Amino acid sequence: MVSGILNRNMDNELFLAVTSDYKKNLKLTHHQEQVVLGSLLGRGMIISPPGNRECYLRLRQSRNEDINIIAYKAMELKDFSRPKAFLEDKHSYCWNSISHTEWGKLHNFCYKNGKKEITMEWLDGLTQTALAMYYLDVGEVKKGIMEFNMARCASKELICTFFNEVDCFCELDKNKLKFTKEGTNNFIKIIDQSMPSYLLYRLS
Repeated sequence: MVSGILNRNMDNELFLAVTSDYKKNLKLTHHQEQVVLGSLLGRGMIISPPGNRECYLRLRQSRNEDINIIAYKAMELKDFSRPKAFLEDKHSYCWNSISHTEWGKLHNFCYKNGKKEITMEWLDGLTQTALAMYYLDVGEVKKGIMEFNMARCASKELICTFFNEVDCFCELDKNKLKFTKEGTNNFIKIIDQSMPSYLLYRLS
């Protein structure tokens, strides 16, 4: 199974046995935080278990998509990986982090009343890295024009407004965010330096 291969072959650091002291001292770097914020705009989620237990991060992607996407994100967040972090089912691959107070902080920022709530404050704080991670989750280029799948997003209009404000011109078409040719080119210029070379094909 693919998850078994990933769990065996990923860098050994990914499966570091996390002691309580090591876990306590972990802090997200700015880069890691941006990877997470961009992923949360897409298919990522922070799970808040019952009973006042610490939150954890879950990344998910369809089995129909390039597994290198979730593998790249997992490598960037390897300090927070739990042993045997990768799981798979009939439809998707999944990566789970350790439980940690850092996820609780981001849960407080990104969730309201238990539901993800995208705000302009969140969007304004995104760097090229976060936007690249978001694109990898929901974006594609068709015949030179970029589209985002917004079917599961409750903040379509806000995200559309944000992109237009940063000259990534686009408009909503039902559950699609469709960029103009100029908007597509401007967005690619923003994110292409923040994507690993082996995923740059996703921009063409």
